[in-house]
Amino acid sequence: MSTPNTVITNDRGPADEVTPSAAPPANETGRPKTVWTLTTQAGRSIECFSLAGRDRIEVVVHYDRSPVISQSFEVGEEDLALIWAEQQRLLRLREVAHRLRCPRCDEAMVRSRTRGYEYVVKLFTRRRPHRCTSCGWRGWRRDG
Repeated sequence: MSTPNTVITNDRGPADEVTPSAAPPANETGRPKTVWTLTTQAGRSIECFSLAGRDRIEVVVHYDRSPVISQSFEVGEEDLALIWAEQQRLLRLREVAHRLRCPRCDEAMVRSRTRGYEYVVKLFTRRRPHRCTSCGWRGWRRDG
């Protein structure tokens, strides 16, 4: 004789308690409420959202063509959140300053795919082919 399988329900705690992995309620929009917004001179916005309930905030930095960078802080750490956002801005400026520039038009360059013998050259040297994002120039530049 078999015994019926018992089902144990998960007790998730009080209904008003929100965990970071929980899905947002259906009545809320997909974006949390903005607590404060800071716009830089370059047009980038640094926004602070409420995250897991009332005791957590999330700082989100939007860049033009890069993924969003975010960090979570507690509510009393607004100064720490601003310092973190400023550090991210300075790191971004340092990255921009070290980018390779095109010898023809002085615009930003990106790595180009290696073709044939270029793969062998890349294996034995630190050189890589690059392509200009503006004028299309393609050539060898020292990477790093």
